[in-house]
Amino acid sequence: MHFHGAAPAYAELGKTAREYTLRMVELTSQAATSGMGRELSTAFACVSNGLAVLRMSAEPESVTGIINGQHHLAEECQNRVVQNVRNSLQIAELTKAEMLHWQKRWATALISFAFAPYRQNRSH
Repeated sequence: MHFHGAAPAYAELGKTAREYTLRMVELTSQAATSGMGRELSTAFACVSNGLAVLRMSAEPESVTGIINGQHHLAEECQNRVVQNVRNSLQIAELTKAEMLHWQKRWATALISFAFAPYRQNRSH
């Protein structure tokens, strides 16, 4: 299935996935340097989820698949990050605020991507 009208929204989706993954790597490093080394494997699992999201955004099977899959992975990743940093209030507060920011970005990018085929005749 090809979505020719979805190119700009598709590019934004990929950009969001890349930035999200890089931020997950940063949070993993923060967790490690905050004396939370024993929970690092959970953090790496979170980063793996981010990479899985990135792969999915690069090769989606369908609009439905990418929306369902990315929403699920983003939610799971959020849960893992919050669990990861629960012993550090400072990072936990940052994460909580930041995850709301990322949820909003995911929603915006996914909705734009999903509706792009219907907007392809409109001027940008």
